[in-house]
Amino acid sequence: MFENGMWLFTMTGGVLILAAVIVIAELHQRRLSRTEQATQNQKVRELYSKDSSQDNET
Repeated sequence: MFENGMWLFTMTGGVLILAAVIVIAELHQRRLSRTEQATQNQKVRELYSKDSSQDNET
């Protein structure tokens, strides 16, 4: 009986710890400012345009 209870406690505890870590990481994630977001979008567009132009050359 004790083995089953310990298994349940271990599994539940692991799930709760994992959920807590995910929630904490989400809460501490910094949001990009408008300028940073615009710069990121521009760089992504440049990266994809380079990638698609290389595909067209082959």
